[in-house]
Amino acid sequence: MNNLLSEEDLRELLAQGSQDAFKELYNRYWKKIYKIALTYLKQSQEAEDIVQNIFIKLWLKRSALKTVQCMDSYLRVVTCNEVISYMRKHQLPQIPLDPNLELSADDSLLPHTVTISRESAALISKAIEKLPPQRRHIFKLSREQGLSYDQIASRTGIVRETVKKHIVRALVSIRQYLEVNK
Repeated sequence: MNNLLSEEDLRELLAQGSQDAFKELYNRYWKKIYKIALTYLKQSQEAEDIVQNIFIKLWLKRSALKTVQCMDSYLRVVTCNEVISYMRKHQLPQIPLDPNLELSADDSLLPHTVTISRESAALISKAIEKLPPQRRHIFKLSREQGLSYDQIASRTGIVRETVKKHIVRALVSIRQYLEVNK
């Protein structure tokens, strides 16, 4: 495989189970994923674990990658989600994920990628603002302040399961908003 392979061709070959395409995907993106994970986790071994987990999941779900439009953006989101999961699982203090910090972790971004990321961030912000007030507040406590469900429940006086439902519904609403407003 060579680096001249388009993203679309790479995704297609991956979906067909090409190990060479998977190696190419790894070679193209492992450093970016590692830098983002290291920025948040501050530990080399933990960041390496994140990279390994992401690539295992990508291989297992390779057929679903055909629908990904921008692999770089997709992997940034996957990395952030994996970092959050890792922090929760290992009960590390959660740091709000700042999209601008992610962008600074990679010096080789092309201008159009930065524009797409900023546009995506603006669209997500609009989606969050459209949430009902209580759901928006709970979602922001979770995502911006990095509070756990239990912490949000004690801070707001709402039952933990209700907090969880608000977060799930907020995510569903945001996804629907993004689908409609692509």
